[in-house]
Amino acid sequence: MTTTIDGLPSQATIEPGDLFVLQNTAANRTRHISYANLIAELLNDMGVVTTTHLTTALAGITSAYQAADAANMQKVFKVGSKITLIGPGALTNPASELGFGTWVMEEGRYYVGYKPADTNFNNIGGTLGSVEHNHGGNTGGTILNATQIPAHVHVVSFPLYRELNYGQGRVATGDPITAPEDYHTSNTSSVGDSQPHNHTISTASHLPPTIVEVVWRRTA
Repeated sequence: MTTTIDGLPSQATIEPGDLFVLQNTAANRTRHISYANLIAELLNDMGVVTTTHLTTALAGITSAYQAADAANMQKVFKVGSKITLIGPGALTNPASELGFGTWVMEEGRYYVGYKPADTNFNNIGGTLGSVEHNHGGNTGGTILNATQIPAHVHVVSFPLYRELNYGQGRVATGDPITAPEDYHTSNTSSVGDSQPHNHTISTASHLPPTIVEVVWRRTA
């Protein structure tokens, strides 16, 4: 392979093996290098310079982009922001990936929108409610039937009256006998069976349809 070099009047072409003379008069030194090696050195030097400059430029651009991106992320996820996650990595603190902020996990909470006119919901960041509840009031009156009251009898006591014999029958004189032993007592039939009675309260779940998520809140 030959190469034409303009400006060399004594030689129209140059071969890869042709030598160039490099003379350093200050050091009183002369060296030789082939055309092929000279081209290789020049290309190598150009490559190193280009790569170094490009790498430096890219590093500067990357650093500036990352700084701008971090600043924007700080604005998006400001203090008080929350992140909800599901799936692998959900339990990993966001600070390890975002590179900023203090994040704490909030557990077992529902969230409701701020409503200035409602005293229940006008305290931003406030908490309310409980997982327990009661129904209050009462279930209304319940009429007990005979089987639900305690077994018992009613004692009936009434005075005896003097009787006079008139022929075949007896007639009460209307004059009661006042001595205690002259009173006749009798029990009614037993009533009641001491069975329990119940007030039925329907059971129901008070949780709305729910998806459990991991919630992280930035606190600092």
